[in-house]
Amino acid sequence: MNYKEALTEIKYQLEDVGDYDDVYWDCVPTAILNVCAEALEKQIPKQVKAVTVQGKTRNYIRIYCPVCGGSIWKNTDESKYCFRCGQKLDWEVSE
Repeated sequence: MNYKEALTEIKYQLEDVGDYDDVYWDCVPTAILNVCAEALEKQIPKQVKAVTVQGKTRNYIRIYCPVCGGSIWKNTDESKYCFRCGQKLDWEVSE
């Protein structure tokens, strides 16, 4: 089972629970399942957003996180996660 499949299953189970905020799955609180779903969501790479900015002497590209919108840059180690929100990044840039 990969991240996407696990996330799909957790979301399905949470929909099945509905408005019950007590316990589910042998005493696992639904709040814990929501946190698990959020953590799994961050493990699925999302494509960075690139915006061309016009400077005084030349144009340059600014890269943003697709989740939190913060500006990010590639470090020499080629950052795989946003340092602000922890989202896994896909560096295939689209403008």
